[in-house]
Amino acid sequence: IGHSGIESADLTLLDSNSQWFVTAVQESGDATLRMTLGHGSPFVFCRLTGGSPRLTFAHVPAVFLKLSDAVVGVTVRGNHYGLFGAVGSLWKGGGTTNYKNESNKDYFSVALLPDRSEHTLRMFAKYAHNHVVGTEAQYKVAAGQLITDYRFEVESLANGQAEGTLFATYPHQWKYLESALTDLTYKSVGGEMKLGKGGGFRTRVPLQGVLPMF
Repeated sequence: IGHSGIESADLTLLDSNSQWFVTAVQESGDATLRMTLGHGSPFVFCRLTGGSPRLTFAHVPAVFLKLSDAVVGVTVRGNHYGLFGAVGSLWKGGGTTNYKNESNKDYFSVALLPDRSEHTLRMFAKYAHNHVVGTEAQYKVAAGQLITDYRFEVESLANGQAEGTLFATYPHQWKYLESALTDLTYKSVGGEMKLGKGGGFRTRVPLQGVLPMF
């Protein structure tokens, strides 16, 4: 993920953070690119000034679906990605390893998709411009359980078709969730991650001592 006005990403700094999200920044003169990402988030949310979005792939992506000029699904080496330009923008670069987005707005996002179906790409498009700007977890112990609320603070940069965001939960979370999840999953070194949607989620973990939990 890059910027048309920033040639080198060698100097990428921490701009801000919340409990499980960070925002990195690259700057060159008037050109800036801020990229927000976090644990369990399939999205990288981006804001920029002084130029346009630029994506560089290791191999030429295969376009599996184009919902509009601004929303494109591509596959690279078996991994599926959603490219979400601002409303009214245009992705250019098909057949090459470099994509550029033509837009008069300052936001875009990229997501790792769990599959390449039209249903999944359309669902991700509904949340693509709901940028996560803060995260917070609060907990309490009651009735022999550790009850934790995980909340997302979201800024909608377009006419949002959905509230909240998409998030993938780790096994130690989805095993104790109160709310339902989608049937979409990701593989990870920590085990299968299950995708949810909304403004947050709550877990209730029975207190059984440290060794049984490990």
